[in-house]
Amino acid sequence: MTEKEAIVYLVAIESGISTAPQLSANSKINRSSVYMVLGSLIEKGLLKQSRNAAGVSTFEAFEPDVLLDKAAEMKQRQSEIRRNIDELIPDLNALSPSLALHPRVKFYEGRGGIETAIHDLSISGPGEIVRGFMAKPIITYRKSGQLTRIISPYTGGALTMSKDKSVTVCLVPSKQYTFSSDIRIYADKVVLISEREEFAAIIENKHFAEVMKETFDLAWEEARRLDIRIRAATKRQVES
Repeated sequence: MTEKEAIVYLVAIESGISTAPQLSANSKINRSSVYMVLGSLIEKGLLKQSRNAAGVSTFEAFEPDVLLDKAAEMKQRQSEIRRNIDELIPDLNALSPSLALHPRVKFYEGRGGIETAIHDLSISGPGEIVRGFMAKPIITYRKSGQLTRIISPYTGGALTMSKDKSVTVCLVPSKQYTFSSDIRIYADKVVLISEREEFAAIIENKHFAEVMKETFDLAWEEARRLDIRIRAATKRQVES
């Protein structure tokens, strides 16, 4: 109950059956506001509206005991709602496996959107392996203890990133594999990032993420073989 509602309600109790102008004068609240307050009090069941012999609307307040009755009624309704929810929970739990099969997809636009999508990586816990196909090194958020495996075209930036002990980078020939977009796979999520188009998408689905992890692990084995060749060739060039 607002302050104005309390004032008008108390005035209505003291005044008995009254018109809106009378309640406005006695409560010292302007008439337009009084009409709004009266409507609210009627909705709350604290006032009743009727008409006198002249056809003028009058208002009469119910005694304060009605507040206790209303409180008891609300408590009973809350108990009924809680009981209905308790009855629904088993049905909702039964539905949850089928709901989990449907992927959740979120889209992000612009540079800020890309960073927001990448920042989502931080929710994966320590020991979680973040897998990724990266066109070029970009901002990466990681928790302490989080491991990252990256397959990336051979560039100077990729070599620099490979010096990070928490990141394992497998280099692949840049002429053969350009990776126009980035892919990150972690937890139950797959993130697609396009810097050229400036958008990102997060697909959350356990089964889809598992398939993508298996696909990455298969590609990782071949990438390791190519990485050994590239690093050996780079070493020979440096030594010659």
